[in-house]
Amino acid sequence: MKKILLLFILFFGVHSLIAQKGKIYYSLKKALKNADKVYELDLSNQNLTSLPTTIGNLTHLRRLKLKGNKLTMLPNEIGQLENLRTLNLKENKLTLLPNEIGQLINLKILNLRANKLITLPDEIGQLKKLNALYLNENELTRLPIEIGLLINLKNLHLKHNNLISLPPEIGLLKQLKVLELNNNNLIELPVEIEQLANLELLFLEKNKLSIFPKGILALTKLNNFNLNDNKLKNIPKEIGILSNLKWFSINNNELTSIPKEIEKLTKLSFFSINENQITNIPNEIGNISSLTGLHIKKNQLKTVPKTIDLLIKLKSLSLNGNQLTSIPKEIDKLINLRHLNINNNKLQYLPLSIEKLTKLERLYVEENELTNFSLDISKLISLEKLTLKGNKFSEAEKKRIKKLNSKAKINL
Repeated sequence: MKKILLLFILFFGVHSLIAQKGKIYYSLKKALKNADKVYELDLSNQNLTSLPTTIGNLTHLRRLKLKGNKLTMLPNEIGQLENLRTLNLKENKLTLLPNEIGQLINLKILNLRANKLITLPDEIGQLKKLNALYLNENELTRLPIEIGLLINLKNLHLKHNNLISLPPEIGLLKQLKVLELNNNNLIELPVEIEQLANLELLFLEKNKLSIFPKGILALTKLNNFNLNDNKLKNIPKEIGILSNLKWFSINNNELTSIPKEIEKLTKLSFFSINENQITNIPNEIGNISSLTGLHIKKNQLKTVPKTIDLLIKLKSLSLNGNQLTSIPKEIDKLINLRHLNINNNKLQYLPLSIEKLTKLERLYVEENELTNFSLDISKLISLEKLTLKGNKFSEAEKKRIKKLNSKAKINL
């Protein structure tokens, strides 16, 4: 009987503890009254301007949410929360962190997005268990060299800051998989970037890079790469080394050519090189059979290679804003094409082979030099929208087009 009673007490105690660990407190006052029983505290969006020093009494706390308040500083006692796993402080007004932040030795996720931080304490390097650090939308101009001590970090988000350089110690983050650096003032990257052997996503959009960082060519696990809005003048022919790349965007730079070695990116699904000064597409583009999206708008193309017919998985093709006078008839091989944009070119006719694109949903042919529209769009059974504004149709031709047998919306 005593054993049964003991088991019952033990079961009830464990069950009660599990239930308590699953409880979320939304009141700091109530939490402080039950300090030994509080594991999760959510004080988000409560217009808090400060935290009391007694916050340090919640020594069992594992998850603390303080997002959407008006905190300008944290009490030093925050360092007493040594069991904390997650600390969410996004969307406050913090300009500095106390050195005691380094005492949160069990912290795994630290979210400081959308504050006013201008620097980080060196003690940040003591957070050895940290695997996700969100610092986007702050006012950081530099990172402490101690950032390299975060040996378990997998996600580092630094977009929308004022960084002008990165410390070489960034290369010590061997576990890093995601690195967001877009919207900063980076002129170059340290060569140590090549040591980030596990990096899969690298965003460098809207910086001031004029030379392609060679260290990136060592990141063979990279699959998502954004270099939009920089000042790059070329893509190195060694780009083919990045054989796992699936998504590559390098819009709005100063590129004049695409290296033929691009064909080695055999896993590439999306390639966007809009708003550059590209004059021709290499024939080798046809060897990237995995492509589903190809965007080369607002360049200086005069022709499209016939080898484009090999891209049979292509679903979206943007060639608008170039100087094309014709589209190769081989385009009919793109049997999976859904969107075709050839606006703002110098096209005088369209190949009848377009009629074979039975999955085409949107066809944009505005601002060209067409005088007649010869396609039988009734054959384009999936077509939903056709835009033809800004061509050289006579009024009679416009009337004829409007009467075409199609369920698609026609914009003249």
